Amino acid sequence: MNNPIAIFIFLLCGVLSCAFADGISVHLSQRKVGLNDSFSVTFSSPHSIKEVPNFLPLHEDFDVVSNSQESNISIINGQISQETRWNVVLIGKREGNLIIPEIRFGEYSSAPQAIEITSPLAVKQDDAIFMETELSPKDSVYEHSLLTYTVRLYCSVKMAQATLTDINLNDKDAIVQRLGNDIEYDHYHQNGKHYRVYERKYIIFPQHAGELVVSPLVFEGTIISSGSHFFDMKTKIKRLHSDKQVIAVKPIPAPFQKNNWLAANDVKLTEDWSVDPNKAILGEPITWTLKLSADGCLGDHIPDINIDFPNHLKYYMDKAEISNQNNANGLMGTKQIKVALIPTKSGKIELPKISVSWWDLKAEKVRQVDLPARTINIQENNIAMNSSSEGISTDISTSSPLENSKTIFKENAMWIWWTLGLASLLLIGLFSVLFCVRRTKAAKPDSLKGLRNDLKRACQEGNAKQAETSLMIWFSIKYPECKSLNLLAINLFVDEDLQAAIQELYKSIYGKNTVWHGERLWKAFYSHKFHNKTNSKKEKKLLIKLYP
Repeated sequence: MNNPIAIFIFLLCGVLSCAFADGISVHLSQRKVGLNDSFSVTFSSPHSIKEVPNFLPLHEDFDVVSNSQESNISIINGQISQETRWNVVLIGKREGNLIIPEIRFGEYSSAPQAIEITSPLAVKQDDAIFMETELSPKDSVYEHSLLTYTVRLYCSVKMAQATLTDINLNDKDAIVQRLGNDIEYDHYHQNGKHYRVYERKYIIFPQHAGELVVSPLVFEGTIISSGSHFFDMKTKIKRLHSDKQVIAVKPIPAPFQKNNWLAANDVKLTEDWSVDPNKAILGEPITWTLKLSADGCLGDHIPDINIDFPNHLKYYMDKAEISNQNNANGLMGTKQIKVALIPTKSGKIELPKISVSWWDLKAEKVRQVDLPARTINIQENNIAMNSSSEGISTDISTSSPLENSKTIFKENAMWIWWTLGLASLLLIGLFSVLFCVRRTKAAKPDSLKGLRNDLKRACQEGNAKQAETSLMIWFSIKYPECKSLNLLAINLFVDEDLQAAIQELYKSIYGKNTVWHGERLWKAFYSHKFHNKTNSKKEKKLLIKLYP
């Protein structure tokens, strides 16, 4: 400040710090204070003032943390005196010699006051409280990859009413999450002081290449200091600003694109089978579970697993299960996919190799994780062979299936023998497509809904084989107590309309007529009322007869 007039005004304001101006006295707790530190201004008057003072002029150069009012009345030698005080806690908005302006109290007003706000850089790290922030990695990060932001508050005094602002980024699309709970621990600083450290971590996934800016966080708390007596306790508002952090965000490197970009510290691909794949039985479903885990990547960012399924395997992929778990590197993301496989041919079937490419964040290069190809050996279905020899009819009328079989045997013996012969041959291939759903947990409603949609689509497109697969998987999930199912067995549990529609589907697949229209099947399926489980005595007897 080089202007002599300004200096004179500043000094004059200091001299008048406790002087009256129209009945209002002003007292400052400090004349020199650091930026972000609080100080108090006390206005007092012996007059009875009913009007609310206007503190709005203070907001130009100061943040008003709080304000309070109190009144005292005393009687001395029969004379009554009173005093009203207003205590205002302020924090300077900028450095320099600032003026607390005149404040109106009804018909009275206060005199301007001067205070010096010093740079926060003048506060050394041996102060009672300070804050640090850190980015990891420090120099650069890839788009859609993990960035860790850590804030630490070092405190050697008692604190109360502490608050910390939320993290703010220039990339408004970035994904930001708190990483676990706040932790606290003891730390002996190089300055020789003992501090209690409060640490908070965030994980950030930038969504755009360029420069990512993390704005300063603002901490505010009340420092409690006590004197030699209990009633000497004093408080002080402390405000801290962290440093602004800037980091470069690099674009996704070739050959990756956003839909297959997987950046991590480590990636693992594992598999699990509900039964030994070499003991799989023709027509009976087995569950193949694939799990892709990525260290340092959100589960939602893990790309889909592409599988080229071989012929003679019908399949249904369930909705992927996504999970995230905190670890030393930030978090571990996992995507798990369950696939129901139905072999339609006995013998050896080869599952192809599965490969997933990923970007190693530590080595800065492309890596690949593989699941080797494997050959599974499909066994013949003896249950299906026994079931066919008991004489289950391939023609189902609107009456019960067992009564129909007796009628057909009497009316057309040659047709029955031809049908049974064809059925025996096709049991090796696609005739049975039997299910053996184990007594496990019921499938998710999403699975049934997805299969229902698959069946509807197959009916609309006239795809008989897909309709058969969807229908049988749906029934096996809906009724897990049925150990094995085929199209003819399903007819034991449905009404006449659906029986007739399933019979049409059966003849189209296994008879000479290959043309099939699915409108009738979908209409009958849609309108049929299914029970939650096969609990009728008739259904249980039929199950025992079919599958003793």
